[in-house]
Amino acid sequence: MIDIFYDANHIYLMNFILCMIILVIGLNLYRKSEDRIFFFVPLAFGFFGLSHMLNLIGLGESLDALLVVIRYTGYMLVVYVLYLIVKGRAE
Repeated sequence: MIDIFYDANHIYLMNFILCMIILVIGLNLYRKSEDRIFFFVPLAFGFFGLSHMLNLIGLGESLDALLVVIRYTGYMLVVYVLYLIVKGRAE
């Protein structure tokens, strides 16, 4: 296996970049459509990206409780989006 995958910083960096790509694409879709789903999904990935960034700059261990709250908020936004999708299909 390639050593790059064993370094947590590389994984955090890759995840941070992907989260920021999803954030930018999603907010552009929201700007064009004004559909709430295209606001909340990128917002959730913004929270995930924030947690990865805090780990990248070395604050992950000292802000462990805050990271839990940040990630929890992101996951709850995803759950809310799934609710909106299911609710929209039921109507």
